[in-house]
Parts: sequence; structure tokens; C-alpha cells
Amino acid sequence: MKKEIYEIQEELYKNKISNNDIGWSNQLHLDFKMGILDSLYSNQKFKNVLVLGCGDGQVLYQLAMNNKETQFVGVDISEVATDWAKKRCEGMNNVKVFRADIIDWVNEGLYDLVIDDYVLHCMVDNYRDIFINKVKGWLASSGDFCSFTIVKDKDAIKDTYQIIKDTKIRQFLTIEELNDWFVQKNFNVIKSEFHKIEGQPIQLSILSKSQSDEKSIIP
Repeated sequence: MKKEIYEIQEELYKNKISNNDIGWSNQLHLDFKMGILDSLYSNQKFKNVLVLGCGDGQVLYQLAMNNKETQFVGVDISEVATDWAKKRCEGMNNVKVFRADIIDWVNEGLYDLVIDDYVLHCMVDNYRDIFINKVKGWLASSGDFCSFTIVKDKDAIKDTYQIIKDTKIRQFLTIEELNDWFVQKNFNVIKSEFHKIEGQPIQLSILSKSQSDEKSIIP
């Protein structure tokens, strides 16, 4: 990731701390994500789960508390955020947090579930393709990729890029563009749901690289 983007992200996290926020996401966004994950996976037993863009560790902590037999790994580029996540998850034996650029992070393990915690829209231009190829490499053959990402919407977000200090820090696709892109990258789109949280357009995508007939594409 570009140095400029990293520096902007660090400043945003420092602002969250100075404002005494609970984390990057407020309680409404956290409850939304946890409600989705619980409804989808509460009856499944995973061995390994990877949370990409784990940030301050809100989702990571909640998942690890509710699934103590599962090993969780969180990765985020922000030093401020991962320090926050490590403190939040201190003493938990089933959590590891790594401060790393996801694009450069090297890990040989495979995961039953990979969660995109609001990070895909932070992957701009060619980084997006690199990111999704990395995800495919980390995902077990029968595993799921669960993506929470902000999308373009005629009422809220009309521009493709969010620009701060002349730097493109986020890239937004329409739902149709996003689903087409996933298919081009050889993923099966199992679930595609649009939500608005406090006016913010959020797309939930459940994907698999498995070709099993048991998982059909849902429009």
C-alpha cells in the first residue's frame, strides 16, 4: 500500500482514539456485522478464521469470545489499530494479530473462513486484483470468503474514488460491478445482500472458490 494511504489511515485511527470512540466502527456497525456472521456461521465449527482489515479488533474479539475452539488471525496495516487490537484481545489464547500490509503479508496456512472487515474498498486500482488473488491463496478449498464492503449508491456515494490530500484512499464499485468482478476472479457468489447502515451503502458478499454443486449462485 502506498505510504500516503498508510499515513492517512494512521491519522484517522489516532482521531478515533482521541475522540474516545469504541473503535473504527460504532456500535451499530459492529452489531450489524456480528448479527450477519452469527446468523450465517453460528452452527458451523471452523478450525481457522482470518480477519483481513481487523483494525482495532472489534469483530476479531467478539468472534474469538464466541468461538473459543477456533483459532483466529487478524491482519491490518495500521500500527495504531493493531496495537489497539492486541490490547483488546490480550490474554486470549485463540487470537493472533499481525501488523502488515495485506498485499505483502506471507502466510502459508489455509483458512475455513476469510472475512473482509471493510477492507476491499480500501484496495485501489491494481491493489484490488492483488488482494483478491491473495484471498484465494489463503482460502481452503471448501471455505467461504465473507466480504463487507462499501459500494457506490445513487443516494450516498456517487464517486468511484474517495480522495484525501490528493491521494485515492478508497475505490467504490456498484453492486453489479462488484459481483461481475468476483465472477471474473473465479469466485462463486453464494449470497449478495445490500444494506444501509446510517445511510452508508454496505454490500455483504459470501463467496466460494469451490465448484461444488451444493453451492449455487444466488442472484
